[in-house]
Amino acid sequence: MAEHETRDSVRRGHMAALGLLGVIALGAMGASGAASGPTGEIAYVCQQANRAKICIVNADGTAVRGLTKSRAGEVQGPAWSPDGQKIAFARRIGRDWSIDVLDLRSGREQRVVSSSVVAWNPTWSPDGRKLAFEMTVETPAAVDLEGIFVANVNGSGLRRLTRTDVNAVMPSWSPDGRRIAHVRFSPPRNGRQDINIWLMNANGRGQREVARKTSRPAWSPDGKSLAFVNGHAEICVMHPDGTSRRCLMKNTFVDNRPTWSPDGKWLAFDRCVRDRSLCEQVWIVRVDSTGARRLTTPKPSSANLDPTWREMGTG
Repeated sequence: MAEHETRDSVRRGHMAALGLLGVIALGAMGASGAASGPTGEIAYVCQQANRAKICIVNADGTAVRGLTKSRAGEVQGPAWSPDGQKIAFARRIGRDWSIDVLDLRSGREQRVVSSSVVAWNPTWSPDGRKLAFEMTVETPAAVDLEGIFVANVNGSGLRRLTRTDVNAVMPSWSPDGRRIAHVRFSPPRNGRQDINIWLMNANGRGQREVARKTSRPAWSPDGKSLAFVNGHAEICVMHPDGTSRRCLMKNTFVDNRPTWSPDGKWLAFDRCVRDRSLCEQVWIVRVDSTGARRLTTPKPSSANLDPTWREMGTG
């Protein structure tokens, strides 16, 4: 009898241990599942009629709030600094465009550069000391084509990286700081003009085409991939040399401006339906093409666009 009770006790002990291991395993699976969801915060332009500001939303779609005050004019291309403490963006007030930087800790804004024609799409160097952007310079003789410029965040050291006879836009600085992806317009031919992704060294040398009929390059956090928009307005990814192209969704929408999550598992982008009855809302999708969903809510005469992603709690 005592021996039977001892075997029973041992069996119950084994079952309890297995149950505990099951709970631990389930807990680990739950933690893993939670980690696979989108994390961080996404800033974007929220425009209402002729007023605009930068808004921010958690990557799960909760806690929408304003990051800057709404002002008359336009805001374009917000970009988080590498440490998540600042945000660069383009702004138009009246006729002039500028590249500005907002310091989230102090609340101060700093003008980097201005243009009477256009200054758009800032992108940070990985050390947070410089910005590259597209800009058009108006001179007494003529208006140059848009080009890629670089400057220190305080506005000093401004110089052009692309030639004045090349129309170059949409820069994206690589995570290792060595290269800048950008878009060039090919010379018009038979009334058509292609847009193509190019790479160049951060000093402007070594310029080369990597993908035709593509736009909006965006480096992955590990520098091994570029997200981009193809000629069908679909979000795609490829190697930086233009190989291994893969589109995430075959759809009937107009998708634009992909940006990576800090962990490299998701992309945010803005989307319009083809007839533009529902236009410019921020969406996210996993890089494996699953989990696509809309984060922002459409309102009359409004647009939510130009997303940029940072880790949670870095501001």
